[in-house]
Parts: sequence; structure tokens; C-alpha cells
Amino acid sequence: MLSISICPQIYNFLFIILDLFKGLPASYRVSKGGHNIKWGNVFSPSPYGSTIYLISAGSSVGSSDILSPVSTMVDQIDLEWTNDRNQHEIYVNILAFDANGEFSRYGTKFLVG
Repeated sequence: MLSISICPQIYNFLFIILDLFKGLPASYRVSKGGHNIKWGNVFSPSPYGSTIYLISAGSSVGSSDILSPVSTMVDQIDLEWTNDRNQHEIYVNILAFDANGEFSRYGTKFLVG
């Protein structure tokens, strides 16, 4: 029988980090040539105050050639980007930082054409 034991301090830390996610996906919308990404359903509200998001977007995993990392306190952003029709996916990375220093990372991809 396999048994796993976790130090209570580590378990509490993991619970806090995992609790920042609501588990719902971010959304991507195109309208009249504009591109919008919303992630309000991704992270739970912080009990410690405001959350700062660091978001980037790229044409491949981990890149930021579409949107260099931008800090914001709102849960959406408009992209100033023209799809050259060769690009079929956008990869988005979002870091959410709580006032107490805790953070969570969310990454996804959107099909764009």
C-alpha cells in the first residue's frame, strides 16, 4: 500500500495557490478587426486585496511576439494585432499576483483562423 504524507505547512501553501483558480477558461473574441482576451473566470478573487496580472501572447508556446508582457489590474486586454492568415493559434500566458506575494500561472491557446 502506498502512502503519501505531506507536511502540514506545505499542504496549506499548496491549497492557497490552487485555490486562486476558478477552473474556467479564458475567452478570445474578434470583432471589427479588434482582438480581445478576457480571463475574469480563470482566477478567484484574492482575499488579500487587488490582483495584478502580467499577460503576454505569442505565436508559439512561451513567446511574446504578439504582445510583450503587460501589467494590468483589469481582467481583459485588447490586442493590436493583424492576423496575416498564416497564424492559426495564439498562445497566451497570464500570471496573477496577489498583494501578499502569492501567484498563479495560466496558459492557453486560441484558434484564430
